[in-house]
Amino acid sequence: MNTDKIITVFGSTGTQGNAVARKLIQEGWQVRAVTREPKSTKAQALAELGAEIVMADFEDFASLTKALKDVYGVYSVQPVLTKPGNLGEARWGIAVADAAWTAQVQHFIYGSAVIGRGKRVLGLGSKRAIEERIAELSLPTTILRPVFFMENLNTHFPVETEDGQSRLTIPFPANKKLQMVSVADIAKAAALAFSDPQTYIGKSIEIVGDALTLDEMAAAWSKASGTKCSAASIPIDTLAEFWPEGEQLFRFVCEGGCDIDISKVSNDFTPMSFSEWLKYSDVVKKS
Repeated sequence: MNTDKIITVFGSTGTQGNAVARKLIQEGWQVRAVTREPKSTKAQALAELGAEIVMADFEDFASLTKALKDVYGVYSVQPVLTKPGNLGEARWGIAVADAAWTAQVQHFIYGSAVIGRGKRVLGLGSKRAIEERIAELSLPTTILRPVFFMENLNTHFPVETEDGQSRLTIPFPANKKLQMVSVADIAKAAALAFSDPQTYIGKSIEIVGDALTLDEMAAAWSKASGTKCSAASIPIDTLAEFWPEGEQLFRFVCEGGCDIDISKVSNDFTPMSFSEWLKYSDVVKKS
């Protein structure tokens, strides 16, 4: 698609927003990438691809409305899992929605999550508040609902390799299948929705790429890396040692909060499997 329409992407230097910005540029959209750090490596990389880099702050409403001047669409995602008592995500997401309403944006896409059963879960409650504000404003909106990010293996749960042996450790029951999705497929869904507003405005799209047990994930890792990988389910309480803000979320995940009926998931595009993501992301290195 070649278009002169501008889409403003918030969170453009984060994992999800960056993937969305890159995909939209690839599809021919004019992308305005919002960041608080325009000189950062990720922001400059987007600029080299053709994005317009704009500095804005979620706490500065005037900067938000300026970032939305003359735009057709908005992709909105905010930092998540902030410390208890910090309502930044909800406040920031609502500010972006208000700015989009003020700017009369024609298509607003919100990167949410599977929140239906997420009562009292830090981060998910903020997303619910943002969705409620979007509904109050009657914005022409598409909501994306991804499950666990495969990219968490790049950040919170990196596979450790020592003496030719790799080990995957995630606080998830060994006998259950973990539903996952790549941010590349979130970006693909966003691009699809922007390209066909008549179909997707007013819809919520659940996105699942694969569902595997920890042992099945380890087997896929072994095949992709050429090294033996084992898996271990670690206690959720150990998250407090390195990711305390994630404890509530993982209790929610482990209790089935992210168990999507895959038969009802949109089949408008085919997402990557975990094995495909391992090759695509280059997260493993052949021994």
